[in-house]
Amino acid sequence: MYDKGKGVPQSDKEAVKWCRKAAEHGHAKAQSNLGIMYRKGLGVLQSDKEAVKWYQKAADQGSADAQCNLGITYADGRGLPQSDKEAVKWYQKAAEQGHAGAQYNLGYMYDKGRGVPQSDKEAFQVSRPAFSPRTRPCMRSKRLRSTMNRTLTSLDRVVSPPLQ
Repeated sequence: MYDKGKGVPQSDKEAVKWCRKAAEHGHAKAQSNLGIMYRKGLGVLQSDKEAVKWYQKAADQGSADAQCNLGITYADGRGLPQSDKEAVKWYQKAAEQGHAGAQYNLGYMYDKGRGVPQSDKEAFQVSRPAFSPRTRPCMRSKRLRSTMNRTLTSLDRVVSPPLQ
């Protein structure tokens, strides 16, 4: 509520206060959100290490959002040592739960051969669910949608057998 100002004045500091209370009581969504607040410096001093700490707590409880965010932090090496293999591990966990962003990121890792052997076929297979009509409305970024559609089209040419 406080982060968006719904029914109350918008306040990142108040949002952090209430989010932290829930996170410290083990609420995975709150832990993941607190990680985002630390990553972005919303209502707190920006800290990649604190973001990782909260992502890890939520990811260990099975939060797909936190698992994807943890994958991103490993891929970028922000707040912990860079590791493509660890990034793939966390993307895979989130992708298995149907997280479209993780499916796309995992496909990217296969496409580029980061943390896994390069494979156009695997890139296509793991990222394909991210392009389903069910997930498309969830894709907020026009740029991301455009990139994903171009990727899918090019992967279709590489992976699909020619029509006879």
